[in-house]
Amino acid sequence: MPITLRPMTTSIAPFSRVSRFGWLRALCWVCLIVPAPLCAQEVTIRADVAPTGGSIDAALQDSLNLPVRQAAGLRGDQVAAWAQIDRDRLNAVLRAKGFYSASVHLTVDRAAALKPNTDTDGLRLIFDPVTGPLYRIRSVRMVDAQNGEPRALAPGEAELLDGLRGEPASADVLARFEATWLQRQREAGRAFAWVARRDILPDASSRTVEATLAVNQGPEVRFGRIQFTGLRRISPQSLEPYAPFRVGDPYRPAQVDLLRTNLRSLPFFQSVRVEPATSLDALGLLPLRVTVVEKPPEAQRLMLSGSIGIAVLGLAAVLLALAELATAGAGPSWQRHRSKITVGIWILVATSALLALQRLLYLGDL
Repeated sequence: MPITLRPMTTSIAPFSRVSRFGWLRALCWVCLIVPAPLCAQEVTIRADVAPTGGSIDAALQDSLNLPVRQAAGLRGDQVAAWAQIDRDRLNAVLRAKGFYSASVHLTVDRAAALKPNTDTDGLRLIFDPVTGPLYRIRSVRMVDAQNGEPRALAPGEAELLDGLRGEPASADVLARFEATWLQRQREAGRAFAWVARRDILPDASSRTVEATLAVNQGPEVRFGRIQFTGLRRISPQSLEPYAPFRVGDPYRPAQVDLLRTNLRSLPFFQSVRVEPATSLDALGLLPLRVTVVEKPPEAQRLMLSGSIGIAVLGLAAVLLALAELATAGAGPSWQRHRSKITVGIWILVATSALLALQRLLYLGDL
């Protein structure tokens, strides 16, 4: 017996955190929206984010995962769980943009014929974000990631932190600060500096946040040896003069960039990747890993090597024929130059074989 579904609109009030009875609420929601006979059937879902009129609309719409799940097949009893996941994701995007008081209303419209010219029952989900005020940064402090103690600020760091005050409390602003701090640490020789975590404490009354960055500076390191990977016809020793530093010199990212530039300027490589090792060696130095892809031999070079090989082999054949004629005649001149002609023939044959082997090796690199 066919089941007729009447259009119905259900609204779920926003909440900032999932309560301990959230699973029960979701179960009741499924029972209200999707009748029991349809729970095991695939349903047509249309999910949209209501526009806010701001620059975050595209990011919110792109963060929805329900359209992807719908394409993979979504049963009626799965709608509530995936809608809640998308709702949480939208809240996370809003917080990342600096809207810490934001909430997302979810409206569910059960309607027929979501697709044109069909009578398939489905659901239309509308996520309506209420952004609230944009929070700004009140203060940023840096602590040691190992013990949580405040760390002494290096020259210039206090100015960086002061420059963040009043800026939008978005993830992009803090990420740019972290990138600048990491770059300064590496320029000072601390190749293993990293930001362990970022803690944000919002204050609704002042619409500001206090940010705490747990960082690990790591030790100042020095250059170790260069480890090459991918070399086939070129020796590592021939590339050492292109290194702008010596083993034991203080680590500097500019020197790594210069090494990369020097190697890429050579006509031997298709690609060059230079990156520091992930750990120090036995001497406490930082090796550099250089991965290269050599260029294949040029077609003109292959043709030239083939032509020379054929010419040498032909010359050897001519000398061999002359030697046979001279042997048949057994003239006095042959007796005097017999050994020299024989040695010349073998030299030409060996040269031709070496050229052929070199050509095969080149072809193997194509």
